[in-house]
Amino acid sequence: MSDRSLRALPVAGVVAVLGLTASGASGQAPPPVFTSGVEVVRLDVIVLDRAGRPVTGLTAADFAVEEDGREQSISSFEPVRVEAAEPPALLEPPRTTANRPRDPADGRCFFLFVDDVHLTPPVAERVRVTLRRFLDEQVREGDWVTLMAPEKQLWWTARNVWELRELRKVVDVLKGQLVRDPFSDGVSDWQAVCMDEYQDSALCNVGSAGGAAPAAVRRETFKPHGDTGSLIGQGAGSLGPLGASELSDAAKRRVSVSLDGLRQALDALIPLRGHKSVVLVSEGFILLPRMQGYRDLIDAARRANVAVHFLDPRGLESGYSAEFQDAPSTFFRTERELNVAGSGDLADATGGRTFAGNDAAAALRQVAAESEAYYLLGYSPDSPRTGERKVRVRTKRDGLTVLARQRYYVERPEEAAKAAAKRKKEAERTGFDPSAVAAMRSVSDATDLPLRAATLFFDGDPKGEVATLLAVEVTPGAGRGALKVAAEARRADGGAPVQQQFEDSYAAGPGAPVVLARQWRLPPAVWQVRVVVQERASGRVGSAIHTFEVPEARELRLSTPLLTTELERTAEGPRPRVALGRRFAATGLLYCQFSVYGARGRPAEPPRVSSWWELRRGGDLVRESPPTAIAPTPAGRLTRTVGVSLDGADPGEYALTLGVRDEGTGRILTRTEGFDVVADGRGDQGEGR
Repeated sequence: MSDRSLRALPVAGVVAVLGLTASGASGQAPPPVFTSGVEVVRLDVIVLDRAGRPVTGLTAADFAVEEDGREQSISSFEPVRVEAAEPPALLEPPRTTANRPRDPADGRCFFLFVDDVHLTPPVAERVRVTLRRFLDEQVREGDWVTLMAPEKQLWWTARNVWELRELRKVVDVLKGQLVRDPFSDGVSDWQAVCMDEYQDSALCNVGSAGGAAPAAVRRETFKPHGDTGSLIGQGAGSLGPLGASELSDAAKRRVSVSLDGLRQALDALIPLRGHKSVVLVSEGFILLPRMQGYRDLIDAARRANVAVHFLDPRGLESGYSAEFQDAPSTFFRTERELNVAGSGDLADATGGRTFAGNDAAAALRQVAAESEAYYLLGYSPDSPRTGERKVRVRTKRDGLTVLARQRYYVERPEEAAKAAAKRKKEAERTGFDPSAVAAMRSVSDATDLPLRAATLFFDGDPKGEVATLLAVEVTPGAGRGALKVAAEARRADGGAPVQQQFEDSYAAGPGAPVVLARQWRLPPAVWQVRVVVQERASGRVGSAIHTFEVPEARELRLSTPLLTTELERTAEGPRPRVALGRRFAATGLLYCQFSVYGARGRPAEPPRVSSWWELRRGGDLVRESPPTAIAPTPAGRLTRTVGVSLDGADPGEYALTLGVRDEGTGRILTRTEGFDVVADGRGDQGEGR
């Protein structure tokens, strides 16, 4: 695997759909930049008893906060207790997804960052087993779980029962991308960087057998040699007379991928209020405090109020390789610690912990248990300044353990000004302000602009791809205006995203919805799309994550039925308008249009299909139609539009069942669409255009 195969993490593609680079995007709108005046530092604090159980019932008076050794006054305090919710019956993806706010008590938030560039294939199998157990035994309805893997380009967020079930399938495609050096005298990442930085073999020989530097580490053997691209997937090992700088560069590139991905993960959590546990699942990486992005990563954790836990899935090792039966080094433990020092330091700096025992599942259980109850604290430092600050949180009660962030970094004025200028320049270039960029990154929804998203499926093509319409219903301000839309869809099994960006004008009455739609052709799979809409005039932003499953193109199936009380004029005549709402007034006609695909006709004959429908309220049949043949359109499509009278219908929940029969094969297919009839005479379809 070459260095060119190391891909940016999924959010880099999300930012690209807005026309931004990862380095130029802001994390919040705007993020708190503390350079002068009053700042508020926010901490989430977990308190454990002697048995390791979260402690509840504490008050602000039970805590003391120090910054750089000076006691601070707590200005805000909120205890949070997460209660389990009853899981709903959800056997398929939701038809629509609306953006909604989230309270910290609604559920726990876990971000599983699987650092596959620092995982070997054998260890990756352990990771899959561990994550499956975690999802099966610890995760429940109400929890939000996001999984990322950089090389696999995975980014999946599960927020309901169906998405959590699909997340188990996502775990199954995880693979380790790191191939360690098979030679027993190989050079570790730490040794390579040490030699490159200090040019001193005596200083860098801690990992060698018997304390002597292996031949490959000696300065005279570190000669430039060939293309180092192939080293990016390798441990920095003895693959010939390679230069120290080449081996060091390969190690640093891997660390850069991990840091970039973690930074994007933290940015995704900034808008989400409450305790958020980031678990870095990795065999670890070296500490490079001078490396670009390391300090920013720690500050991003401060802004996101996140603790990063480092989980080393290898467990306790004897010194023998898991892949090769080489002899253990005298200094094996020391070298291992040096090669994971960056991961451990990151955990320490953000208030997280390092788990390296033999039971990785127990570590995840502990993280989950500690997310059940915690405290949100805020304070304004009595001596504001830029640079690094050290924080200590303690309780005034005996026998309790406190878990909280230990330090953070505040930008200097010149750094803040430079970042602000870059954000402004990017906003002018793309037309999206920083709040829209932050919404596209976030695992939570932006709710200033109400919206809901849906996907509708139509015909397939010879390649097996299905026409997939992304429809977004927005409720903007009344009158005329424009809406900017950015969307990115990702497959559950990873890979490059599908992106879309456009702007539409509208004219709408007060409270009337506007539907924005664009079509993709997607292969059958489970997908997840994040869509962001910004109202040009007000700058209001709405966003949502919608999960959907593209059906098999060649099977007998129905298109997604359109249910609406409105028609629109087209060159081919009136047709039902796309609408996502399913609340209708008890008057007029309810139109339903659908097409049939995959019907099989006799040789040299077109397919013959008949259809019928029935309308029920509860168990009562309200109306029905007998089976009749569907006449093909001039283009050969099997499309039917039915009109169902709602005049005098009693308020309540209704079900419209559509049935089709393929006369060529005798196969029958039914589909049921639910909707509500309301008594106040107002449905949720308006005059938006």
